[in-house]
Amino acid sequence: MELGKYYYDKLDNLGKSVYDTLADGICGFKNLIITVPCMNPSDVLQALRYEHPEFYYVDWKKQIAVDDLVVKSAFHIPYRLNEIDCVAINAKLKAALYGVNVQASDYRKAYKLHNYLISNLKYSEFDLLKKGEGTVDAALYEGATDAEGFAMAGKYLFDGMKVDNMIVYGSALVNGTARPHVWNIACLDGEFYHIDIALDKFFSRGQPQIAFDYFCLDDSNITRDHAFELESIKCEAYQCNWFYRCSNIVENLSQALDRIAKIKSVDQRYVFKILDCDLTKEAFSLAVQDVISCFYDGQFTISARVNPMQRIFCADVGSQCVRLGN
Repeated sequence: MELGKYYYDKLDNLGKSVYDTLADGICGFKNLIITVPCMNPSDVLQALRYEHPEFYYVDWKKQIAVDDLVVKSAFHIPYRLNEIDCVAINAKLKAALYGVNVQASDYRKAYKLHNYLISNLKYSEFDLLKKGEGTVDAALYEGATDAEGFAMAGKYLFDGMKVDNMIVYGSALVNGTARPHVWNIACLDGEFYHIDIALDKFFSRGQPQIAFDYFCLDDSNITRDHAFELESIKCEAYQCNWFYRCSNIVENLSQALDRIAKIKSVDQRYVFKILDCDLTKEAFSLAVQDVISCFYDGQFTISARVNPMQRIFCADVGSQCVRLGN
């Protein structure tokens, strides 16, 4: 299955013909586009928006009028930007792809894309209040966007890197509240994975390092705090999951603390996916503090973060202390 054509493939033959005609017309900034009769214009327009982030200049927030001409359909496409406006924007969008190693593995491309967007984008608003608010130009040109914009930017860059991918609309639990949300699924080295860059940005805020809580999750993990409906797409692999690749998945708290005791280091981030642990951030911080105190003397700081839904426990330890013993 080709992820990049998921919504296109759900259309009937007439719908696909309309989709193709509209895509050609939108590329040319045509305001009036005549197609074969269209029985499901909303599905076609949705597929176009989801699969073509480069059509950011269409004003998707407006109702697109469709006239039924019996043997044809007429689409009146509203644009929020003209061709001249898009010249500088397109140049900057393409610049985001400079230096991409086309020979790199899909995993390396996804890793660089994930970190680039988290490092360079800011939230304008976390909630996805209306479809059409988040666009790739807001993300990569203006540098501030919402969750939808993160996903649109992810798709645009994945497309440019020749990595098969798609956008997923659903909901996510954030601070205990289900909110409309958007993320990506990408095919990395032959397997499908969920990648939620927006939520990793959310959990990276105020932290010294980037979060990887939602980088390459399978269905069983993403559905702990995400809801969505997709037909015939299964994300069942785990080999590209960041915690798996870094060997940072442990069964319980004792295993995590044993790992810290063996490393015996400060000025370091300790981050684990602990499969059986329900400690609060404060309790986890105290547990780490007890271990650090066994082999370091003096003052040190611990900044802890816990994502209970994904069972992520993180402690950034900083110190100028002297080690006790060997």
